[in-house]
Amino acid sequence: MWAVDIPSGESERLFQNARIGNLAINPQNHALWGVQIRHSQSALVILPFPYRNILPLTALPVGTILTQLQIHPNGKSMLATLRSNAISYGKGPFVVGDLSPHARSAGERKFPYHLSQQLFRLKFFSEKL
Repeated sequence: MWAVDIPSGESERLFQNARIGNLAINPQNHALWGVQIRHSQSALVILPFPYRNILPLTALPVGTILTQLQIHPNGKSMLATLRSNAISYGKGPFVVGDLSPHARSAGERKFPYHLSQQLFRLKFFSEKL
């Protein structure tokens, strides 16, 4: 993954072999969201600005793919498409998430999600991300 300064043309490598795709930028805090593939499993990750760390939020079940991430201009919700080998969710976007920070106990890093027949809901539990 590279950062490029368009006016000067200078580039800087941020991460080598990060394997992050389906990128979306939160317009409120400039955090970069994406899907990282590791060992045949995908995980939703966040790279807080200035993009020096990759923070995995959740590993999705094998065969489940999250694509077409879009973050609302207010930075509080995300829309994406969920695909799974095991379950067909149909066409169109079916993922809804709340990106607002939530209180949680110290040191606890949870990213719970709920599967329903037609909707994959993600509740994002993050601090200052």
